[in-house]
Amino acid sequence: MRAFLTVAVLGLALAGCSPSDPDLNETGATPDLPSINETLLPSMKIAKPIGWGDQVPTVPEGFTINAMVTGLQIPRQMLVLPNGDILIAEGRGGGAPALKPKDVIAGFIKGQGNTQVESGNRITLLRDADNNGEPELQTVFLADLNAPYGMALVDNTLYVANQDALMAFPYQEGQTEITAPGVELTKLPSAINHHWTKSLAASADGTL
Repeated sequence: MRAFLTVAVLGLALAGCSPSDPDLNETGATPDLPSINETLLPSMKIAKPIGWGDQVPTVPEGFTINAMVTGLQIPRQMLVLPNGDILIAEGRGGGAPALKPKDVIAGFIKGQGNTQVESGNRITLLRDADNNGEPELQTVFLADLNAPYGMALVDNTLYVANQDALMAFPYQEGQTEITAPGVELTKLPSAINHHWTKSLAASADGTL
């Protein structure tokens, strides 16, 4: 009975999320809003990830676009190093404990829109020395990370924001792989996973 009530309350809370008529004027001083549609459980459509396939984004006339690299495992952020090498953070956060029935339901619903590609949990390096858009080198630069996202280079230190910690790694220009263990500078909130993406930016004086 308690589980049913939990589902019912969740459904009523989301009942106001009804499909909108595309012709409605929903802005201005007197918006024409859709009527309330109360249901026990909300109706929703989850967009399924399908990938690009053979399609490419549309670009302005006179421009062309080609895939520089494929086969990445959920790429999220890029960092161009001083020598032109490109770092790509690959990963997907998650792992927050399901503490309440609504967490289980929300996790299931959100999971319908997730890709089946496994989280890379790594940083990949691309090197395109002749700048022709076709990398001569594609290699795993830093492995065994935890959903990395933000990256910043300050002098000879590469900072990486995992979903649960800010890490620092030694770096030398031209290096194609980091094997040295990182130093954990501080933990980041991840137990309840506020939002797993942690951005990084370095200022001119080297502060993050």
